Formats: sequence, structure tokens, C-alpha cells
Amino acid sequence: MLTGAAALLAASIMAPALQAADGLTVFDWAGYDDPNFHQAYTARYSTPPSFTFFADDDEGFQKARAGFKADLAHPCLTTAAKWREAGLIQPIDTARIAAWNDIIPALKELPGVVQDGKVWMVPFDWGNALLIVRTDQVPEADRTLDIFTNPRYKGRIAVSGSVDDAYALAMLALGMQKFEDLNDPAKFQQASDYLAKVRDNQKFYWTDPTQLDQSIASGEIVAAWAWNQSVTAGQGNGVPVEAVTGPKAGASTWVCGYVDMVDGPGSKDLAYDYLNALLDPSAGKYILEAWGYGHSNGKSFAVADKAAVARFGYDDLERFMTNSLFQAGIGVELQQKLADQFEKIKSGF
Repeated sequence: MLTGAAALLAASIMAPALQAADGLTVFDWAGYDDPNFHQAYTARYSTPPSFTFFADDDEGFQKARAGFKADLAHPCLTTAAKWREAGLIQPIDTARIAAWNDIIPALKELPGVVQDGKVWMVPFDWGNALLIVRTDQVPEADRTLDIFTNPRYKGRIAVSGSVDDAYALAMLALGMQKFEDLNDPAKFQQASDYLAKVRDNQKFYWTDPTQLDQSIASGEIVAAWAWNQSVTAGQGNGVPVEAVTGPKAGASTWVCGYVDMVDGPGSKDLAYDYLNALLDPSAGKYILEAWGYGHSNGKSFAVADKAAVARFGYDDLERFMTNSLFQAGIGVELQQKLADQFEKIKSGF
């Protein structure tokens, strides 16, 4: 007899197809309507949810604050506090999450996932901003974060245009341990000065991964502060590109997840069935292998291709989580301060 979490998961997978009469609206990043993420949901209800997309975290937040209604939304931890403080989301009932006990402990404990003793987000996907290099263009000795200020590579590097990614690069290069360090005015200025030096050495800030991938493939860019998917995409197209992990370069980890929106128009039962489908190891296997991102369910790593898991150092999750700089714990005031300063840096000031 199945009990507890096992019964919840079995019910979501084994039940015959039902009609999702009340509907479900998911507010998400483009691409996350991929049916491989919610196979258990569509197997049960025969049709997927309705999706509305946002281009970035700020656009998603502004649209939700302006009154857009959805049942679930998919922000990242760096903006989670804004959603909560604006009264847009409500706590998660973890008793209805079948795989809650299987979520990687380090993710469940992050500020923004948990606040004031309540769970506000179900972690789903995570990945990294990290140094990636063209191995045929960058010798082993230069594969460190020093490359971003090395004049020999002037005009041949690119850095993420995301404020969180950029300041994570500065913090890792300067030996800072957590984003809260930037509340110290001296450290804030030190990180900002570093980013100004990087700006003067780089070719461009990238915001479109496809643009970056094409520039790496052509050889225009030989090193970048970028996301996992650029390695996955490049290697899939035969480009000699690799991620540099470990003490020489470090990595910053972003975490995104699903939140339960206040006054959602659809069914709460459907919302939790969808969350359970997202956390199924089959969804994790897919995002690890096809997207190069991590999944919140620790069991996903056991069923995914071993090479895909090892590509970014995920074969030792405990070590990776311990050594990563998480993009979390960024208060609303600090986040705005970073955003304002980064805009000045990008503009040349």
C-alpha cells in the first residue's frame, strides 16, 4: 500500500486522463511550455496548461503587479522578495508536494524559498553563470577569471548583461562570499570598479544567448561569463567550448522556481498537480540532458546521463553546492542599488 508522498505521486501518474475543467494558467519564461517538463500533468488531464510568457524577471514582476492573473508564476530567487512583499504570492502547502523531501536540501533552505518560517517557492531549475572558453583559442594557463581584465583578450570576451550575473562575477573575482557582502559600501564600490574594468575590456554584454552562441562559434568571442546552455549548445554543434569549474574560476548559481499567485483564476488542485509533474525525475532528466541545467529533485541526477551530470560538476552535488555563490539573499533595496549602478557602468560612467 502506498502512503504519503508516494501515494501523491502515484495518483498523479497513474490516474486516467481527466478534463481540466477549471483550467490552469502558468506565467513563465519562454520555452518552459516544453511538454517534456510536465508529462505527468498532460497524461492525467490530456491538455497542457495555458502559458503566458515574460522576457525577464522585472517584466514578469511588473506585469503581475499591474494586475495580470495567473495560477503559478516562475520567478527567480533574486526577485522573489519583491513578489512576496507586493502581496502577489502566497505560501506553498508542502504537504501537497509529493517530492518535497527529495528536493536538494541546500535549495530548500535558501532565503526567498523560505522566509519567516513559511515556504514561498517550489525550487525547480537552477544553473550557473560561469566562465566558458574556446579551448582551441584559450590556453590552460589563461582559463581563470583574470581573463576578463587581461588586455590580451580585449575585444574577445563577453559578459552577461544580467545585473546579478555581472556582480556575481565581480564577487568571485574579488573573493567575496555572499551577496549580502555588497551591503558594505567599500565592497560595493570595489565590485563596481571591477565591472568597469571588465566593460572596457569586453566586446559586448550579451542578453540573447543565441547571439552569444553564434559569436563563440565564429571565434569572435573566445571567453564569456555565460550560462550552462551555451556550453550545451556549442558542444552539440561541434564547437570546442567548455565550462571552467573549480577553484580557478568558481561559479555562481541562480535558482528559479514556481510560486502560488494570490487570487489565481484556476483550480488549486491543478496547480499542485502541475508542480508535482515538474518535480518528477523524468522532467529533471530532460532538463539536465537537453538544457544543461540542474533540477531541484536530487533523484533526477541518478537517472540522467552521467556525462550530462558531470559536465558542470554536478556529479558531486554536495561539493558543488558548498562551493557555489548563490544568487540569493538579495534584499529589495540592495537589488535596486545594484541595478542602478550596473546601468551606469554599462553606459560608461
